[in-house]
Parts: sequence; structure tokens; C-alpha cells
Amino acid sequence: HSTPIFVDDWVFLTTSDPLKRTQSVLKIERDGGKLIDEWIIHQGTLPRQIHPNNSHASPTPVSDGNNLFVCFHTDDAIWATALNFDGQVQWQTRVATYDPAAFQFGYGSSPVIEDNLLIVAAEYDGAASGLYALSLHNGENVWKIARPANLNFTTPIIASIAGQRQLLISGADQLVSYDPIKGTVRWKADVGTEAICGTIAWDDRRIMFSGGNPIAGTWCVSGDGKASKLWENNVMCY
Repeated sequence: HSTPIFVDDWVFLTTSDPLKRTQSVLKIERDGGKLIDEWIIHQGTLPRQIHPNNSHASPTPVSDGNNLFVCFHTDDAIWATALNFDGQVQWQTRVATYDPAAFQFGYGSSPVIEDNLLIVAAEYDGAASGLYALSLHNGENVWKIARPANLNFTTPIIASIAGQRQLLISGADQLVSYDPIKGTVRWKADVGTEAICGTIAWDDRRIMFSGGNPIAGTWCVSGDGKASKLWENNVMCY
């Protein structure tokens, strides 16, 4: 379910083969579409069970122009790997335990980059649920933000809204804004629902998100730090 990304002359895409029990990265020629290489990142450690509509390669890769960064749910954890464009592993980090108890639905969040940080969400019904910032250079943990013990699938976004750089994530019945460099809370709004799959949409002053479990809805919140709900409806994007 991941999305391909374009870097220079190449397309990179994560994929999985459940029969071979592999999680891999594909390198594809941008102009002709030729498969140049496949790099197996993990093998034999796929989750025991996921939702039938999910996949073992749902997170989208990200690049800073120098390296490629991928995340996989494997071996009961979220693992982040940095690769150069020839497929050589620069570092690999076990970000956090990820072993949901109530619902074995798998994982869905993609990593994002801000400055020299790789930010990874690992939200589930366990003690390690959180947002993690890793150094792009060596994969070491820079900060962790504890998140509610609540299974969630959305990708955090980083954007300049109302004149302020914000790391935003929805889910667990709230919308929270963090400082993306320091990992500290800026503000939060008690609005939304427990599980969010889609990514936040925004403009220069408003934040919009949608979910469907257990409440179906779409919500719009002011991004100026006042945490005021501007509107909501019962349209579900799940």
C-alpha cells in the first residue's frame, strides 16, 4: 500500500512478499520503468496477523536527497533503515516495540523528515506507544513523545501553519501540535476519534482530518494555537 517516491533518476517503492516472508525496497528506472534492483530489508519476521485490507509494506519511503529511509512493522517492532541509493544499509534501528493486543491490524504510518530528524509514529495499545525522532546520520534516538495507548495508523505531518512550524498528529480523540525539533507540546484540541488512517490536510490557518472508528466524522480546527473547533460533520474518510 505504500506510495512510490521519485529521487533523481529513480523511483523507490517498498513492497512485501508474504509467501517468501520478505519486506523489500524496489529501485526502478524513472524514465523507462525498468526494475533495477530489489533489496530485502527483512525476511522471516512478518507479523503473525494483520488486517486483511492492510499490507506488510504500507509505509511510504522518504528521502533527504542523500539517502533513503524506510520503516517496516516486523519482529513485533517498528524498524527504521537508512540506505544509500545503491542499496547499502547505512544504519538500522529498532524504533519501538509494536505488538498490539486488542486488534492485530498491522501498521500504516509513514516516516517524515524535519531538519536532521527522521520522525516515526508507533501508536498502539502498549507502553511504547509514541512519536520517535531519530538522527538522520546514525539512527540514534533524539527524543520520544509518549502517546496514548491507542491503536492509530495516521502519518504525522509537519507544516507551517499560522506562522509557526508544527508537527501535527490526530487520533486518540485529540489533535496535538508539537515542536518538531524539540518534541515538546505546543497545544492540543480534544476533538476527533480514536483511530485515524488518513493524513491531516491543511492550509495556512486551518487543520482538517477525518476518521471512522468508533465515531465517523471530519473535523476542522484553527491552527493558531487556540485549539478552537471551526466545524465538524459526519463524513467519514477511513
